[in-house]
Amino acid sequence: MWQLYVGLSTDPTTIRCIVRRFYAAYNLQPPFNPFERIIVSPLVVPNATMRLIALWRQGHSPVQFPVKPPTSVILDSGGYQVQTGRLTFENLCAKLHEIYNQHSFADFFVLPDFPPLSSDSDAEIERKINRTVHAGEKALSWLPDKSKAIGVVHGRSPSQIRFAVRHYANLDISYVAFGSFATSGKDFSVNLLSGKAIALLKILQSEAISFGLKVHIFGIGNPANLIRLAFAGIKPTSVDTSAWFKAGGFGAVFLPLFRQAHMSLRQAKGWRLTDADTFQRICQLVGHSCPFCQNPLDLQRSRWARILHNLAVTCETAMALHLGGQKL
Repeated sequence: MWQLYVGLSTDPTTIRCIVRRFYAAYNLQPPFNPFERIIVSPLVVPNATMRLIALWRQGHSPVQFPVKPPTSVILDSGGYQVQTGRLTFENLCAKLHEIYNQHSFADFFVLPDFPPLSSDSDAEIERKINRTVHAGEKALSWLPDKSKAIGVVHGRSPSQIRFAVRHYANLDISYVAFGSFATSGKDFSVNLLSGKAIALLKILQSEAISFGLKVHIFGIGNPANLIRLAFAGIKPTSVDTSAWFKAGGFGAVFLPLFRQAHMSLRQAKGWRLTDADTFQRICQLVGHSCPFCQNPLDLQRSRWARILHNLAVTCETAMALHLGGQKL
């Protein structure tokens, strides 16, 4: 339960910088490995990123000093490329066919999916769900290893969720993932954990358990959402997140048990600035300490300090839940 996949859909230089800075801050001996599990969308990264991750998975360190290789890599379908209109669903399927066979090193392959939009009619949602499950069925014939398939569950109603789970179970797919979140942001890239989404996740979890399936939840792994899932009784096999990176870039920092705070001196619209003293008091209250926030002023000045602090807090939260810390 609570396996955390860290999103690294970026360029090789940035990945090396993240890894190098994280390990260096702990004198090359961090108390945990945030890169134990990685998710990457091969549709949106340069070929050099895929080469780096493939070599890393095989034991070749991406930096000058040795770091542990990931134990699991998920290749994401990049369905949001269809959701945002950058690709047609047909093009997505064709590209995945080619890319997945080029990168058979991966441990899991997310099947093609056609995400519904909040503005879609009921009929359009039904059409996209059917196209998703049937494209997934077809993809099993060309996957490098169909036992590594992850079927994507979309739906806005309990019956649609049950239909998708049962369809994948009948195909002997043992891993399903939920992707039907409402979204926000100019590129619809921020998943929102609404009450309705939690209700659908409960149905998916119940249905998956009845068929003995593992459950992954896409893009919802920031600390606050992980805790909300735990309180709701939702215990996925795995989650993934890139929020630690995105939030840090926008000036936000994570803390266990608290909503994210805005620390950047470049004030963002709609955010109330949290000063260094207040942040330090919250850290003491929740018992958090990491090399990236020893001096809270660094979080105000440094994008990298915020990003790596967020990564540390996210991993700490996932580990606490994995070890039975649902009492959080």
